[in-house]
Amino acid sequence: MSLIQLTAQLAISIAAAFLAAHLAVRRFKTERWWERKLNAYTDLIDALSLVKWDASERYEAALGQRELNDEYSDEISAGQLAARKKAWQIAETSSFLISDQVLDAMQKMERGLSESRAAKCWQEHLETREYAADICIKEIKAIGAKELGFRKT
Repeated sequence: MSLIQLTAQLAISIAAAFLAAHLAVRRFKTERWWERKLNAYTDLIDALSLVKWDASERYEAALGQRELNDEYSDEISAGQLAARKKAWQIAETSSFLISDQVLDAMQKMERGLSESRAAKCWQEHLETREYAADICIKEIKAIGAKELGFRKT
């Protein structure tokens, strides 16, 4: 009788150890996946913030009726272009991590950036660009918060 009990206890202990190890590995993978999603959303929002910043910086200068020097203007133009490329790179390479809605939001932003070329004045052009980037950032933040399980406070 004691041999049967010992065998049963041993089997239960082994099964419990395997179950605990399986659950620990599963939890680790889930946490790593969540961290990767968080990093993708964070990096994407960082890049999009630079896109918005370029338009905002130029808009503020236009409102203040001041000129940006050529060197600075070239620098922020290059930064904005690099940021757009980086945002698209992140969105494309992270498409298995983040929602397809992110690509939709970015395509809307690109349409808004393109539509800004039809503006009647420089301020309207910049305002349209800033608005397109701002809306995109807000949409992606909302999508990310939902996917990552953040609650709005």
